[in-house]
Amino acid sequence: MRLSCCLQAETYMTLRKDIKVFCENRSVKLNLIITLKIIHYVALFLAGGAGVANPLLIKAHKSSGITPSNEVQQTMLKLVKISLLAMILIWISGLWLALEIYGTLNMGWAFTVKIIGASILLISTVTVNLYLINRAKMNAPPKEKFLKSLTVLNRLALLAVLTGISITTTRIGF
Repeated sequence: MRLSCCLQAETYMTLRKDIKVFCENRSVKLNLIITLKIIHYVALFLAGGAGVANPLLIKAHKSSGITPSNEVQQTMLKLVKISLLAMILIWISGLWLALEIYGTLNMGWAFTVKIIGASILLISTVTVNLYLINRAKMNAPPKEKFLKSLTVLNRLALLAVLTGISITTTRIGF
């Protein structure tokens, strides 16, 4: 019975041009949202991987008592650049997703907390990029104390982002 109702509705929809256009536009919007989510998730993985790898490399070199080689420093610089590119993609896809899905960026205090945390992460990533580029030009290893303080700041900002988005996207009254 349900299948025949669906078939009748589908037949009706194809007869009315205004509904057909609405369905086509809805399909385009759905495809856009799915594409944006894929970009957003891939960028999240790239940014997260770079954010974990560099502190691990710094800690490993410190514990062994050796300075990072030029190759390691170049790899760290590449990871930071990947992280920056990923952060830019996260911002573009995230803002676009919010506007496509919710139609606004005014989604309450929790979303504001998320945006503030994401802003801190972006500023920190840009700062690390500039810092590591300058240290590489000076042919000097990065200062661990500076990077460690940024790591702590990034973790707090990430906690704000995750808390904010978790609250924002949780439906009350399941």
